[in-house]
Amino acid sequence: MDDGAWLNWPSDVWDDEDTSHRRRAREERMRNAFLQARATYDAKRDTDEWFMEGLSYDALPHTHLDAKTQQRIQMCIEYMYYKQRYAEAFAWSVCLLRRMHVLGTSVVWTDGLPSFPTELPHDKTSWSMAHSAVARETLDTALRCVLHFHTSDHGDIDCLVAAALDRVQLDPAAYQGMAHDEQKRKECAWTTTPGLAMTLGDVCMHMQYTRCALESYALVMGMRGAQWYVCKAVAQALSRIAEPTKKAQNTLLMLAQATSVCALQSCPPSRRTSMAHEIVSGQLVGSSQPVHGDPDGTDCGLSEAAMTGILWALQKRGGPALLASRLPTFMAMAQQYLRDTSTPWMACHDESLEKTWSSARAL
Repeated sequence: MDDGAWLNWPSDVWDDEDTSHRRRAREERMRNAFLQARATYDAKRDTDEWFMEGLSYDALPHTHLDAKTQQRIQMCIEYMYYKQRYAEAFAWSVCLLRRMHVLGTSVVWTDGLPSFPTELPHDKTSWSMAHSAVARETLDTALRCVLHFHTSDHGDIDCLVAAALDRVQLDPAAYQGMAHDEQKRKECAWTTTPGLAMTLGDVCMHMQYTRCALESYALVMGMRGAQWYVCKAVAQALSRIAEPTKKAQNTLLMLAQATSVCALQSCPPSRRTSMAHEIVSGQLVGSSQPVHGDPDGTDCGLSEAAMTGILWALQKRGGPALLASRLPTFMAMAQQYLRDTSTPWMACHDESLEKTWSSARAL
């Protein structure tokens, strides 16, 4: 190597001690600057309601609703809900949903199901707002508020129920002929918003709208399968419906017994004791007497989509007749479990769980 190469070598290689000294001095300056900044830093403390600045309920009907403002108002509503200010959150939600052209002014009931008498006027902008994620989440929050406070005014609640039912249902043509078409049942989405449908069912049960609740739960069941929480809700709704004909009563009783067995089979360990109490006390199904025959939804007043959704989900567990026949055995096992919680939970029927869907991801 020639002398020129040595002369071009970096200077810190020649003087390691000087380089280390400069590095230590730089680290010391940075450390001192950090300690001084931490000692003199004054944090800016915003209030929890910083996103509500400039917004008020009185001004809400006249506020310009762009995408950012809609999200801010939704944040306000969620904040009120989690602060348990349910009546206030409900009022804000209804006002916002009316501004977004989601709610009508009146509701008509036909066969236990609500709807708006006339279609809401929608131009391109209002249609986009009414079908946005903000509208869906606000509608869900408003319905959840109903479960936490009592009011004698059913007008706004009925409008919310009608809007939610219209949102969770698909076009009626999507459900036609499913009872006789296996491929169409597999391809049907049932509902694009199963979470909203489940909330709607809970609100309808709370408001004693049993037929509407069963319709909503059935769509969730068709979408998610025979999960324990929706099976429990369907069993309770079926037990509340009183039909005038003996054939319809037998059909509803068989479906209630079958969904009760599904709920018992698949409930999580933390819910086993409460579920056993409910089945033994008759809260899920009123009678454990065996029902013979095949369920027929034509006399029950249920829509084709609701009846098909329930039957199809139960068919994955072996069929409603087979499930209903197991109820006396399951009730005896539940009574034994309440006497001794160390008893295996439904051990002799665990194999049926392999035939069901474990989650929406498996669909």
